[in-house]
Amino acid sequence: NQLASEEDRPVIETWGGCNLFETDSLVECLEEVPTPVAMVGIHLCKGLSPAFMGLANALGPTKCPILCLAPCCLPRLVTRQSKLLQQQQQSPNNSNTNEEHHYSPEYLLVQRYESPYEKSQRREANARRDAARTRGRTCYMCSSSDHVVQQCALLPTDQHE
Repeated sequence: NQLASEEDRPVIETWGGCNLFETDSLVECLEEVPTPVAMVGIHLCKGLSPAFMGLANALGPTKCPILCLAPCCLPRLVTRQSKLLQQQQQSPNNSNTNEEHHYSPEYLLVQRYESPYEKSQRREANARRDAARTRGRTCYMCSSSDHVVQQCALLPTDQHE
């Protein structure tokens, strides 16, 4: 990367150890990058591939015009669909409309691009949901609703207490 910046070539940044399921925090970090980004995902098992695609969709086509994905495996939903479709195509009786054996498309959920308004609405809904989850929780040590017992200042700090 030092030679790249000296030679006026693009600098490649790697962000290992990121949690792809924390889309909002990653989008905020990537939006601070002053240039468009090209994202490359290699060996993203199972649910990581859809999360990666959702991250690119959340950034939008202007910020992330290039996405390269090389998954090693996909969720069972995708592989099950593929097997069902193969069986249906190889079956000598393709006119069978029995729902039990008929291939019905199931979809792998991928987060779509959302407008700034949609993003703010989703974040507000998440904040309300999180507030509802903690509502009614009180500390068993001091009966305060500001924290739970694991965060109470009255807990002993010495393991022998």
